[in-house]
Amino acid sequence: MKRLILKVFTGVLFTFLALQSVVAQGPTSIPAGEPEPVPFTLPNILIFIVAPVLLFIYYIWWLKKKRKEREEELQKKREENQAD
Repeated sequence: MKRLILKVFTGVLFTFLALQSVVAQGPTSIPAGEPEPVPFTLPNILIFIVAPVLLFIYYIWWLKKKRKEREEELQKKREENQAD
């Protein structure tokens, strides 16, 4: 129980300190101005649209592959245990 409390306290403290440093780094003397949309150029499309979609597809494929390998390992172990 003490370890859990210590972990939670440490996590909250770390989060608080991290947020403080992020807020402290915001420039206050620079005018904000109007945000402009990102123009649709080929490099921007590749970086901001295509790359994240490809990364997401790769991640889903990797998860399925990992799950399939784990299931095959479990199946082998079951077959070995049944053979004994």
